[in-house]
Amino acid sequence: MVVARHPELRGALSLRVFLLRSHAWLAIGLAGYLVAGRRHRVLGLLSFAPYVHHHLEDAGASPVGMLRWSVLSAPRAVMVHGAEMASSLVSSIRHRSLVL
Repeated sequence: MVVARHPELRGALSLRVFLLRSHAWLAIGLAGYLVAGRRHRVLGLLSFAPYVHHHLEDAGASPVGMLRWSVLSAPRAVMVHGAEMASSLVSSIRHRSLVL
């Protein structure tokens, strides 16, 4: 992994750990959902608000753009970012340098 050999590149990462800012927001959402547990599902789902807000800025402020992203793109975005983070985690463990 490049960051393991060149630690000065960490400054280019979001929060010095995440490849994309959306990965950071997704990690916060997943952590909040897991911490909230079954008793507070609404609070757990609200922890994804920064992730959704980040993507809605790109989708446009119109109600149609928001609806389109929520229905068509949100599931795909979560799956793609989750897969990217999972593969980065495996590589981070192998190279002993955390990059998600």
